[in-house]
Amino acid sequence: MQPNIVSPAQPRKTQAAFTLIELLVVIAIIAVLAGIAMPVFSYMTRRSDEVTCASNIRQVTVATMLAAQDNYGNYPPLHGFSWETGSVWIADCLNPYLGAIKGVSPAKVIHCPAAQKNSKQVWLQDQQYPGYKYNVRYAQNKQPLVTATNAMLYFDTTWPDWSQDVLAHSPGSGAYLHVSYADGHVAVMNYKDYIAANTAGSDEWNGDFFKLGWLK
Repeated sequence: MQPNIVSPAQPRKTQAAFTLIELLVVIAIIAVLAGIAMPVFSYMTRRSDEVTCASNIRQVTVATMLAAQDNYGNYPPLHGFSWETGSVWIADCLNPYLGAIKGVSPAKVIHCPAAQKNSKQVWLQDQQYPGYKYNVRYAQNKQPLVTATNAMLYFDTTWPDWSQDVLAHSPGSGAYLHVSYADGHVAVMNYKDYIAANTAGSDEWNGDFFKLGWLK
């Protein structure tokens, strides 16, 4: 009979642990990477909002042009806000035309994504109001009296008495707003030019903004 051979006890392996210094180094690296990533993420988010806004305002403009074809060539009598003249809400009028554009959600298209994040103008988050202002003075129930390139239809919601830090796009010295025209193209107007065309504290039609955008 073979004798039972008892294997010698295996030595217990000890697990290596991080030292305090190593943990601090890892935490410091994570903090540095986060510090690098956050500005990049913020920039990408802002750029995404700007591109989406430009796309939205163009689609709203195209929808308005389609609505004009059904209104004997005249732009519809819209009002964007309750105090503006007009008989039809932008959303009510344009939803059928926006819905006809493949992949478009009408409720989202009439709002600037950046403006809805504006904590200083929280009313912009109200779904009742569109995020773009209609050129109510010269557009509604009218046809362009000049070349379509000069005929302004919509622009980012803003007022002359707003400081540039509350504008939706590139706040600071590069602040600007989107402007769309009756030929379908979208351009930008920087904050300085916008203020130069308006008197602070007044609505746009009291200054030169509409006159410059829709020439008689």
